[in-house]
Amino acid sequence: MDFISYLRRVMQDIAHTASQRPSHPSTAANDIRDFINDFNANNSPRPSEADIKTDEQIKDAATNHYESWRQGREQNIQSDFDIRQQGEEFRRTELANERGIDRDRIDNTFDGHAQNARNNALRRGIARSSIASGRSGEVEQDRIRAQHQSEQTHARNVERINQNIRTLEQRKNSALNDLDVDHARRIEAQIGRLENERQRRIAEAERANAAGANRQESEAFRMQRSEAVFLQADGLLSQMTPAEARAFLRDDVQLRAVLTSYHYMRLRQRFA
Repeated sequence: MDFISYLRRVMQDIAHTASQRPSHPSTAANDIRDFINDFNANNSPRPSEADIKTDEQIKDAATNHYESWRQGREQNIQSDFDIRQQGEEFRRTELANERGIDRDRIDNTFDGHAQNARNNALRRGIARSSIASGRSGEVEQDRIRAQHQSEQTHARNVERINQNIRTLEQRKNSALNDLDVDHARRIEAQIGRLENERQRRIAEAERANAAGANRQESEAFRMQRSEAVFLQADGLLSQMTPAEARAFLRDDVQLRAVLTSYHYMRLRQRFA
């Protein structure tokens, strides 16, 4: 509260008090004493509660400080995994297409071998012989082996893709775990910085309070306080009888102690 606002409030309080009851010497001394104490307290620097954070506020501030950082890192990790997984899934689709093409190639190849065997048997006149049947069986056995080898190759390739995806998931989970550790470490470091900042602000407030105590001894402060107390005393004395006012001015030691000679003499001239 600045000094002008403070004086304005003082005058409002005086007006309110005057409308409620007359002042008497027996209560005026207490009123003056309370006013001086209140003035000293309100014009001495004090720590601002908004500047001094609690432990919970410090923890929340540190967590919020790194929240967007964590979200960004987590999104990068997930995005990298998604891109690589999509690449593996695309390769799996290609393998399925290659598998179908390879099966058709094998069938076409061995269909040709079977037809050549039949044609050869016809030319030799042994189409219905056991030799022709044996050759046809060999062709079918070769077809089965080729298809089996193709299926095994396809299965190995698919398993390699599955393993790649599992590895990607493991790496992603490991990266997220490392992020949790790094995030917690950064929060702890930020809490330490904020606690140091809190201690610095407390130390500043303590120095300001000490300076405020010294300020109360300064000439400028004494003049401000004397002006405020003068206005307060003027309001109180105006509610007394002239005899009471003169006696109060003569006997009240505290009023004499805080008023400058200028303000004291003004009161004496007004109520003498």
